Amino acid sequence: YGLSFNIFRNITDRKNMERRLSERYKKEKRLTEQLQEQIDRRIDFNRYLVHELKTPLTPLLGASEMLIGKLSDINLKRLAENVYRGAKNLDARVDDLMCMVRGEMGLLRLKISQVDIAELMQDTVLYLKPWAENKKHTLSLKMTPDLSTIQGDESRLSQVMLNLIGNAIKFTSPGGVIDVNVAKYGERVKIAIKDNGKGISLENQQWIFEPYSQRKQLGEEMSGLGIGLPLSKMIIQLHGGDIRVRSKPGKGSVFTVVLPLVLPFGDSVRKEINL
Repeated sequence: YGLSFNIFRNITDRKNMERRLSERYKKEKRLTEQLQEQIDRRIDFNRYLVHELKTPLTPLLGASEMLIGKLSDINLKRLAENVYRGAKNLDARVDDLMCMVRGEMGLLRLKISQVDIAELMQDTVLYLKPWAENKKHTLSLKMTPDLSTIQGDESRLSQVMLNLIGNAIKFTSPGGVIDVNVAKYGERVKIAIKDNGKGISLENQQWIFEPYSQRKQLGEEMSGLGIGLPLSKMIIQLHGGDIRVRSKPGKGSVFTVVLPLVLPFGDSVRKEINL
């Protein structure tokens, strides 16, 4: 009798365990499905948002660019240039916002190629030079002669450099000095962007790489949506690199990016997911 009871109890315990496991599996499956539904809805919403924001910008960019080439009156031409720059800036902010959303959802991918880092930095500085000159800044680029190509996403790395150097220009008072130094250290490349701007307090340095923290935490030290630096950090980390800041209020800031010459996960191409 005792043996039969033990067998019966073992069978009952096993069935109870199977039932609990089955219920847990069904619950986790429902949660997974609900999470996937939320992700799909967010992706759809972001696609719609990008379309709605970019649609009115496209003709504005085209028309203002055409006016710049046709207007002879210097004052009207400057107005057209201001419109074009404003629309271009808004277009870039929309792209940054969408990239940030992709990154938070784990959907940000890299298109890997061999990137000429010297050429990328020269193009970035050349592109930003008129803005720097307009603010009476001195913008310089110094590079060691041993620079070579690195594995990375050229478009994303350019996005990071435009953001970091652009921030230095934006947050430095007129007549400032901005130095960009690029050097090779062993199997890595180090890029340092130094300015003599207003600087960032030690307390606030902990927030600058946190998404959407700029308005809430940084006050007047930095303005904007708080997307550029977190997105830059996300992109650099996807490359197996690192980004850090050294700054003192009233003494300026130094943002340093370190990138490996070869990606730690190899040179396989990961396709971009279009949102």
